[in-house]
Amino acid sequence: TGEYLNDKLNNNTVNKVVKAFCGFGMSIDPDDIPTRSFFPAVRSLYKYGGPGTIVGGCSALTNSLAKGKNIIKKKIKEIAIENNEVKGIIDSEGDFYEDSIVISDIGIKGTVKLAGKKHFPSDYLKKIDNLKEAEGIKINIATKESIIDHNGILITCDAERVEGLNQVTNVDPSLAPKGYHLIMTHQTLRSNNIKKEINLGLEDIEKIFEDKNYEILL
Repeated sequence: TGEYLNDKLNNNTVNKVVKAFCGFGMSIDPDDIPTRSFFPAVRSLYKYGGPGTIVGGCSALTNSLAKGKNIIKKKIKEIAIENNEVKGIIDSEGDFYEDSIVISDIGIKGTVKLAGKKHFPSDYLKKIDNLKEAEGIKINIATKESIIDHNGILITCDAERVEGLNQVTNVDPSLAPKGYHLIMTHQTLRSNNIKKEINLGLEDIEKIFEDKNYEILL
């Protein structure tokens, strides 16, 4: 996508916006996403609007899914499959929990490992091995003063690492104590030195917020 935009537009501002957009939304660089995948995402943005904030936070979604269910706080060793059908999960102690649906949020590679490579075609496994996983860092910030006056994403095109931030309490004030706002930044993980990447993000926040009073939460 990055190469395509350079060929067609050769506009530095557009390149910066697209880089921040891809980084905030997908934790990848424009060069790592084919144009055939990028433009459908842009069309969806115009059709459905920007990203949303879950009222009650991410825990509201998981709590809703788990409502009335038995929560098993154990390490999962295997996704049980028989005759190409999911049968449930097996924990690290060897206990089996039956279910016809298993939802995994540990990524494609981790999920395939739990399910067993023998259950997948060789060409599919080859594609997975060649995948570059999208990874990012999120920094949560508390402020008493409202920094952003809308519900969308503030794209930061000239930052070293931070690619965007949003003030989620504009949508749901309950996500912070009374009198406070919760702001969340996001940045693509660009090296294996996570401590360095975090520090670069914190330096960006200092520049973005300048003389504003804020507190880094996590």
